[in-house]
Amino acid sequence: MKYTAYFSEYIKRSGPPRVGQRQFRRMMNIVSLEVQLSTMQYVKKDLGDTPFVRRYDLVIQNLSDRISDLTRNLEPAHLMREFNNLSRSEGVETFDTNEAWDEDFSL
Repeated sequence: MKYTAYFSEYIKRSGPPRVGQRQFRRMMNIVSLEVQLSTMQYVKKDLGDTPFVRRYDLVIQNLSDRISDLTRNLEPAHLMREFNNLSRSEGVETFDTNEAWDEDFSL
């Protein structure tokens, strides 16, 4: 849940980012998918060697692919910068480019 942790720490330190509606939805979709992925991985651990493990592998792979599509496998700080740039191109007033999104908020 590296994106969720980064977004959370960013908001704690800098307040909510002012991004456009599309980028905000994208951010929330990433958070939602990471939570679902974490849940599926947790449940899969309890299944052990049952026949159901393969089903969870497929769901986990699907969720991982969807996260990759939304993030383009960018590091969280670079993704936040992309949110900013895309929001500006949508004509939305965004946060200052000197904000702390370049900081490493990794826990």
